[in-house]
Formats: sequence, structure tokens, C-alpha cells
Amino acid sequence: MDFSTKLIALNSKSNGKDKIFRTVQYACKLFWYILWRSKSNKEFIEKLKIIEAVMSSTRKALRFGKTHEMIMNALNSIHLQDHFYRYVLTFCNLNQSCYLIIDNLLWLNSINVIKIKNKEVYSKWCNKFWLFSSILYLARDFHDLVELISLVNERIKRKSEPLSKYRLDEQSGAYISTNKPSGSTDKYKALNILRIILSNKKNQPLLLDTVKNAADIFLPLNSLGYIELSPGAQGLLGLISSLLSLLFVWDSTYKLKT
Repeated sequence: MDFSTKLIALNSKSNGKDKIFRTVQYACKLFWYILWRSKSNKEFIEKLKIIEAVMSSTRKALRFGKTHEMIMNALNSIHLQDHFYRYVLTFCNLNQSCYLIIDNLLWLNSINVIKIKNKEVYSKWCNKFWLFSSILYLARDFHDLVELISLVNERIKRKSEPLSKYRLDEQSGAYISTNKPSGSTDKYKALNILRIILSNKKNQPLLLDTVKNAADIFLPLNSLGYIELSPGAQGLLGLISSLLSLLFVWDSTYKLKT
């Protein structure tokens, strides 16, 4: 598939448009902050702020009515055989459903369709559900990373250690290594594991998804006041996660599969 065909396919999806608008939104936040720090043209800074606000509002409109999709995803994930994935992904989808419901109400309030008195309370709960979802997705990534590291470590042991370096455990019937690891050996082994993981293209989706979710989690933490980030830091983190999300939609081979 050539570039033009991929671009048309991306534009035809509401999810693809959302990722494009999100990228522009956080890019504008980052650029206007850089310009503000360098005391550049104030008019241009205000234009970037307007574009940022418009992109945010447009994304809210695109998300309207998407709650049903998240609920259906939750109903599908609840039947997964793996208990960890079942609970984590189901709660992720339910959290996102709650987030979208409140987000839709806040958007309707912003265009004067409905009146919300305690807007700050709704906004706080919206960010809480966003944070819960980010934590759960990051937990899924760390779970997969731990399993991957364990698998690579076992493969290294089998290749590097001959059978004579093992003894038979009478109780379990399994072979146990008789070597006592030293500090330098552990350091070398850790670097070797990291090299193997990074060099294998099959691990790219997991590594990229981890980076995306790690960048994403700081945004709701900042909105809730747990940490304090400058607009530039928010823009940079949002831009990183947005570009990676856009990559997942652009090329599905980079998207992490459950």
C-alpha cells in the first residue's frame, strides 16, 4: 500500500482523524511554549493557542457516542481465557466508557446544549477515569515485559550453560543451576537481555506501547494536581504519545495485539 492510499485510509477513520488532531493539538502546545520562553511574536503564540483549543474541541466532537464501542469491547474482553488480560482489559474499557460519558457531557455543556453546575467536579472525575485507564494499560505492558524478560533469560541460560552445570532436584524432578551468579555476571546478563529484546522486531509493538502509555500517564496526573508540569512538558509528552498512537493506526504491525 503506497503513501497516498494509506493517507486516504487514515483520513476515512474517525480514530485516525482523532490521532491527527491530537498530534496537532500537543504540537501547538509545545511550540507556543517554546516561543513564549524565547519571547517571540505574541500574535503567533495566540494563534497556536487557538488552534490547540480548536483541535481539542474537535476531538471531543469526534468522541461523541463512542461509549457504546468501549462497552462492546468490555463485553468481548470479559471472555478472554487469560485471567490477567480479562480483568485488566475489561476494567480499562469500562473506565474509558465512564471517561467518555463525562467527556461528552462536558462537551455538550461547552456548546450550551446542557447546563452543568459543578463543571470542575465532572472534569476531575473525567481525569480520574483517564488516569485509571492509563495505569491499567501500563500494568498490562509491564506484565508483558516481565514475561518477555523471563523468557529471554531462560533461553540465554539454556544456550550458555551445559547440562553438567545443573543438578537434579529430587523433590520437583527439575534440573537446577549450580552456578552462583556474581555481580558482574548479572550486569552482563541484564545488558544481554536488553540487547536481545531491542534487536528483535517482534518486540517493537510492546516497547512502543510502553513508551506511549508511560508518556500518557503524566497528563492526567498533571490535570489532577498530583504533579506539576509546564505546558512545554505537557506538549512534549502528549506529542510523543500522539505520534506513537498515530503510528499504530497508520501501520497495524506496530500495534500491540492482546
